[in-house]
Amino acid sequence: MILKKNGYLIVCILSVVFAFVRCALIDFDSYKAPSNKGYIYKATWNKSDDYVLVTSDGKKALLTIFGECDDKIKKKAECATDVYLECMIQNVEDNDYGRYLMSKEVAYSGYCRWDEIHFDDSRRSINVTRFFATLRYNIKCNLVDVMGAEYAGIAYAVMTGSDIIMDQTVKDSFSDAGILHVLAVSGMHVSIIMKPVTAVSRNRYMGYKVRCILKILAAVFFMFLTDFSHSVVRAVLMFTYKQCSKVFDRPSLTINGIYFAAIIQLLHNPYVIYSVGFLLSYAAVLSISYIEPLIPINSKKLSGIKTGVAVNIGLIPLLMYLFGKISLIGIVINSVAGFISGIVCITGYVCGFVNKIPLLNFIGKISGALCAFFTVCLSKIAFVASKAPPPLGVTGISINKASVVVIIYVFIGIAVILCKKKQSRKYQK
Repeated sequence: MILKKNGYLIVCILSVVFAFVRCALIDFDSYKAPSNKGYIYKATWNKSDDYVLVTSDGKKALLTIFGECDDKIKKKAECATDVYLECMIQNVEDNDYGRYLMSKEVAYSGYCRWDEIHFDDSRRSINVTRFFATLRYNIKCNLVDVMGAEYAGIAYAVMTGSDIIMDQTVKDSFSDAGILHVLAVSGMHVSIIMKPVTAVSRNRYMGYKVRCILKILAAVFFMFLTDFSHSVVRAVLMFTYKQCSKVFDRPSLTINGIYFAAIIQLLHNPYVIYSVGFLLSYAAVLSISYIEPLIPINSKKLSGIKTGVAVNIGLIPLLMYLFGKISLIGIVINSVAGFISGIVCITGYVCGFVNKIPLLNFIGKISGALCAFFTVCLSKIAFVASKAPPPLGVTGISINKASVVVIIYVFIGIAVILCKKKQSRKYQK
């Protein structure tokens, strides 16, 4: 914690500039062709026919697989089984989608049929990716067994950010209701997961430094489980920064944690600057840190609305640029949706982990029933809210140029600085 508040901000700005420079200097065509051997698995951001190939030389490719196959083959593909491919793999193109794939550390792509993929079941080496891919698959199957495919798809999306078994019309209703963020794992989900971990780790014989380390390990486990979603990585880095400050008895500021997380992510992979999840995550958390304290709502009962107003002020320019629409009703229902999604997340993981364990499966059934009930409530709220007429409901407003978005954020930043100065003068008097 050597750098002061402004020091973190300056380094963060330099990291952003350096990221754009690094991206401009990278030549997509300079990458050598990868090996056609490795293992494939289903990442949380993959669509139904997409899989990630990790080659034997450590490179990643996005595979789009055509044709039909049985469930056993799909299970092998989802759970990181070793393969040999007969299809060609090429470099991703230097366009928006290519930069998005690069933000996922995927530099290659390929198209193939199921009969061009040869699985090698004889090789089952220890693999962290295989462990968590298999864990996600088992959680998904347990949810489907207890809840049915329709509501299991919603619960699985809330828990992991993967919408592969979620109906598109349901996803559209969440988007139109302005609560699509509950289906994309983020800092909110990390804070939800930390609540039971904090409760379990409360032990008078356990020092607070040991509790901090256990919390960090739990957060890292969740980061692996969600396949390093950019928003979860941001939240875990912030959480680790805060817990390490406690371990070493050093002061920490939330805003410094935000800048610290951004610096680490940008230095690790400059292409995260092109990730929608990365941009929305930081826009939301910066809005909470800078804008929320300026909103004149002091009632704790209205804190959810206060946070919703702040987050929407920060997100609206990006939403208009990226999606061409906004939904103000999300401000009203955000706190309720967030609370319900927290229950869905916790009960869903209990069901996913223990449903097939002997003597504990009754706990899984009960948790699954609770998860199903609250998932229905969440989907009904999204459906009703999505029908709200504009301007309260979904309204089509688009911004076509990134420069306009930057200008809007500059004005928001100036307004925040002026309001803070006015607020500090008021307190001095």
